[in-house]
Amino acid sequence: MSNLIRLFLPDGKPTRFALCKECGTLKSADDVNSTAFAEYCCHCEECEALIPTGKAKWYGRWCDSCWSIRAAEKEKERFQKAEKIQSDGYHGPVWYPHCGYNDGFFDDVESLLDYLQDNLDEDGHKEGPRYAFAVNAISFVQIDCRAILENFDEPDDFDYELDGVQDLESAVEAFEAKNAELKRWDVDYSRAIILPEIVLEGEVEQ
Repeated sequence: MSNLIRLFLPDGKPTRFALCKECGTLKSADDVNSTAFAEYCCHCEECEALIPTGKAKWYGRWCDSCWSIRAAEKEKERFQKAEKIQSDGYHGPVWYPHCGYNDGFFDDVESLLDYLQDNLDEDGHKEGPRYAFAVNAISFVQIDCRAILENFDEPDDFDYELDGVQDLESAVEAFEAKNAELKRWDVDYSRAIILPEIVLEGEVEQ
């Protein structure tokens, strides 16, 4: 299913450009990848359904339905490969898939369970996966002194040793130590935390 409109000069000679007739995206027709983009722009690569202008996803050229299927398959694959850990044997932050609250991140399993309990439906159930993924807390305030010195804008004829290098390294170490509590949370897909069965309806495939 082609969305491609070839562009021609007034005298009928073809140009090197092509246009998507749905959204007007202009690409070079000489570039194979760009031509493919023009041909499938605004159409799902999987089912070829028309994607309304402005609704194409940044993560690829798929409709919502096909993207959801791909995401579910990817998540299932991650879970199957992960080490399974019972919730009472894990201590630390977790990430719960398909959760809009706080982007799915929770300080610990207990906080996640409290959230799930507070959001049960009228029948006292909650649909969703019966697992979460572990989270690694990584300090991001790290400065490479060697890189700083290597990028020093010294004159071409500079042939001297810099003074105060150890002082700089000591200052950087002190700075990093004072900011060591500042951490980013990275999802660890290699460890899946199995949640108590009483909370969720979803099944766990061991």
